[in-house]
Amino acid sequence: MQYFIRWSLRHPIAVLLFFLSVSFLSIFALPSLEIHVSPQALTIKGSEANKFHKQTTQLFGTDNIAILVVSDAELLDNNKLTLVRDAITRIERLPYVNQTQSLFSVPHLRVEGDFVRTAPFLAEFPESQDAAEQLTEAALRSPFVRKNLLSDDGQSMAVNIYLDDGLINTVANAKIHQELNAAVQPLQAHFADTFLIGTPQIREKIAERILSDAKVIVPTAGIILFFTLLMVLRRASGILIPLSTASISVLWTLGLMAALGIPINVMTTIVPVLLIIIGSTEDIHLISEYYHGVESGYDRKRAVLRMIRLMTLAVMLTFLTSGLGFLATGLNPIQMVREFAIVSASGLAINFLVTVLLVPLLLRYLGETKTTRGFSTGLPRIGLGEKMATFALKNRAPLAIITGIVMLTAMLLSSGINVNNSYLQYFDEQSDIRREANLLHEKLSGLETFNIIVDGHIDGTFERVNYLNELVKIQNYLRDRPAFDFTLSIADYIATINSTVNDSGDLELPEEDEVVESLLLFVKKEQLNHYVTEDFSRANIVVRHNLSASADLNRELSYLRNHIDNVIDKDLKTTITGSSILSSHASDFLAESQAKSLAFMLVVIFIVIALLFVNVKAGLLAVIPNMFVASGLFGIMGVLGIPLDTGTSTIAAIALGISVDHTMHFLVRYQKIAKTTNSKQQAITQAASIELRPVAAATVSLAAGFATLTLSGFTPVQYFGALSATVMLLAFYANFMITPLLLSYVRLITLWDILSVPMRRGLKTQCTLFKGMNELQIRHVLALGKIENYPVNSVIYSASRREKQLFVLLKGQVVVNPRDESQQVLRDDGTTDRIFGTGSMIDGWSHQCHVEVTEESQILALDWDRLSRIQKFRPRTGSILFKNLSVILARLVEGSTPARTLSSAKEFNT
Repeated sequence: MQYFIRWSLRHPIAVLLFFLSVSFLSIFALPSLEIHVSPQALTIKGSEANKFHKQTTQLFGTDNIAILVVSDAELLDNNKLTLVRDAITRIERLPYVNQTQSLFSVPHLRVEGDFVRTAPFLAEFPESQDAAEQLTEAALRSPFVRKNLLSDDGQSMAVNIYLDDGLINTVANAKIHQELNAAVQPLQAHFADTFLIGTPQIREKIAERILSDAKVIVPTAGIILFFTLLMVLRRASGILIPLSTASISVLWTLGLMAALGIPINVMTTIVPVLLIIIGSTEDIHLISEYYHGVESGYDRKRAVLRMIRLMTLAVMLTFLTSGLGFLATGLNPIQMVREFAIVSASGLAINFLVTVLLVPLLLRYLGETKTTRGFSTGLPRIGLGEKMATFALKNRAPLAIITGIVMLTAMLLSSGINVNNSYLQYFDEQSDIRREANLLHEKLSGLETFNIIVDGHIDGTFERVNYLNELVKIQNYLRDRPAFDFTLSIADYIATINSTVNDSGDLELPEEDEVVESLLLFVKKEQLNHYVTEDFSRANIVVRHNLSASADLNRELSYLRNHIDNVIDKDLKTTITGSSILSSHASDFLAESQAKSLAFMLVVIFIVIALLFVNVKAGLLAVIPNMFVASGLFGIMGVLGIPLDTGTSTIAAIALGISVDHTMHFLVRYQKIAKTTNSKQQAITQAASIELRPVAAATVSLAAGFATLTLSGFTPVQYFGALSATVMLLAFYANFMITPLLLSYVRLITLWDILSVPMRRGLKTQCTLFKGMNELQIRHVLALGKIENYPVNSVIYSASRREKQLFVLLKGQVVVNPRDESQQVLRDDGTTDRIFGTGSMIDGWSHQCHVEVTEESQILALDWDRLSRIQKFRPRTGSILFKNLSVILARLVEGSTPARTLSSAKEFNT
């Protein structure tokens, strides 16, 4: 990666042309980007429940409807009825409307002489007030009309508009909404209240809010980022560069969505904001490191190269963990969340590419080279970061206990979280959609519907009275439950015809199967299509309700299924389906997918950190602070009653992916400082002091950026923003209080350091100190030691300079001159041993030799502190090392010549 970045610095024109080309292609693709909202986006694509629902709509017709409601005290006035009839005619002409159901089409069954009339209730308009009242009374006795097409007070009428599932998904939301509104617009001036509500209206309202959110939230996030950068970095380049990378990342991501045909939905609409606020955090770290170099005396080019050397690993890993955090949300089976996972992870990958190519290049040519007053270099100094780390180290036991209690309490509180997955819940109670849905529920029946499919397996099942009575048992239960507003089935049709023919006035089924067959002769087949199959083997019970919250619906469905299992004939197979059921069914997986994505991220964090630092303890060290963050999130949701929905179900994995970035920077910084000091506490406090400003800046930027999402018109997005902002603050606390506490128990060394140390050929066989070690163990020793390069004629130590450390020649040649003048030359060609100065490990011997470099050399130095560190943190390696050292020192003592170097290579090999 460093090579790739350095290449971009050497070829700025090529990089610039690449950026201009991709940006131009993205702008060209943007016009094809669509906003698409579908109820299916809240379901599990390809599931058995979805397949069954599709089969059901093919058999009984669509449950995708819009409802026209007109209300007036003089509802049955002839002029008003004429207007409604004309509106219905206009609606039925629309290509995506299958049919309508209203008082103009539902049959008014009545006996006139020897005939049963099946003309609609409003086949003829009432000629007087008395006739209107009689019509209203007759209509309200019909199970097809009451609570469905006419309110109990007779002042509200509904027209159910059944939409073609195939066509409605190919026609733009805005066009359907506009055409339906145009068809009913003439009614508004003549009725007290008129409104349309249903799938097209909800989809269009969501689309409108997506656009309005984008116009408000994206600029607000950009402004917040601007002021955050201004306050923290206080330099023009520090503001210009993050804004540039964010803008380009957003443009490319939207262009990619357009090119791949991925539409904007409620969740993907927040991706630009996420790229602005998340992508900028790495820019802040990089720019801060660049200016640390500038203030340390480096020129622009050297400061950039220093930044690349120090930050490449951390930036790569942080983008990796953040990207995996977004991808982890894709474990959720709900279609909308999966699309969000794909788009956000792709956007973050684009942001990574833009950042690593553009930030070093812009700093190389635009970065300031003068100190700005008030800018903090972040160099070690007494400050808040150091004070926080010191406090954590001094109060390890009580802080650990308090943290544990808080985590346990939060987990207990999280048990109160409900699950929700409904489009209506995207709108607050004051929205037009929720107001109209509640009004529909109060006057007629709820907007939500589901179907109970009862399969008798045999032709003619529902021409038999005993099986019709099974439908009645289910419907009676539904009518007794306040949660359900309306239910209708083939049993209602037959009971109505029977009551009409017998003139009994009571709705009741006949007692004999033959009578059922006779009564069905009075009904047109198309009138039964919604309620029974042509062979009468399967029946459909239609249910309407106003339960938009998934938890409420799931509870009622559980009671309903229990009733069906206990009461209904076991020969009948009963299945509940419908759009609201599919969404409710998908909500069952929200908690499960949340747990999976959270576990996935914790495992990823553990593996990445453990591999990076070649230490299982380091993996646990990173996991524990992030578990604190996750438990805090769920505890807050439980206390405030915030549901788990499509928005909030993604927060935990994303938050861990982001917060571990700061943990990563802290650990890498600590490890680098620890290499230069033997004081663990000093390394921790210095790391905290240096990382405080960039981490604090990133935290403020992230929290403020996420908070802009509370300006959204969608409730789940508002929750997403508020909770994400809170999580960022929790992560800041965890990184500067919990992480220092845990670091005090472990010493870190990165895999990068181990792999990058100079593993010279022959060390394993030509140096007595490494006898019995494998290559990885030797690399550990090299990484934990101190490696320096020496020019010709350098003096490593002499009689006048005391050194309590031993040395290993890695490359080159040195001459050892003891007092007895028995000069010895050590080379890296295998003819001599490579260790020297072991006498300096014993007090008083170090000043008896003079060691000089005769060829440019690379030398490893180990003192007692470094040897002790190896023994503590790499016990197996340390035991071998000390065993070899004991043999070496024993030979020195036995040799009685303290200045003597170790045995020759020949002696060692024997």
